[in-house]
Amino acid sequence: MKKYSSILFATDFSDCAQKAVESVVDLASALGSTLHVVNVVEPIDVYATRYGTEQTLYYELMKQMRTGAHADIDKLSTDLRAKGLQVIATVREGKPADEIVSYAREHNISLICLSTHGWTGFKHLMLGSTAEKVLRHADCPVFVIRCSQS
Repeated sequence: MKKYSSILFATDFSDCAQKAVESVVDLASALGSTLHVVNVVEPIDVYATRYGTEQTLYYELMKQMRTGAHADIDKLSTDLRAKGLQVIATVREGKPADEIVSYAREHNISLICLSTHGWTGFKHLMLGSTAEKVLRHADCPVFVIRCSQS
């Protein structure tokens, strides 16, 4: 088995993730790796549905988020295949870091690639860092592509 035969690219379709695509394509092409592209739809806070927000609104928003994620991942995987890459694409639901690490374990991924948002200070403290959590819990190497937000 090649050292990095399978690469997982975790994307949230943000500008930073879009900028990271080029690096991931270069890496997967150079190594001849299968590229797994994963997007995680994070459920909306369920407390909102219990205390004031209509249940139907919650379900409709989640449906729209799932539909959008599937459309975005289909487009990205089509673009990546056009570059000659072998691509496996999926959308999962849950906490992003947990789902990324779980997917990597389930599929014996040899390298995880993801971008940061470049947040610092209060924003980083409040929103946490998916990349940081993946780094702490992944069983394989993690390649983090830094993105600066201006």
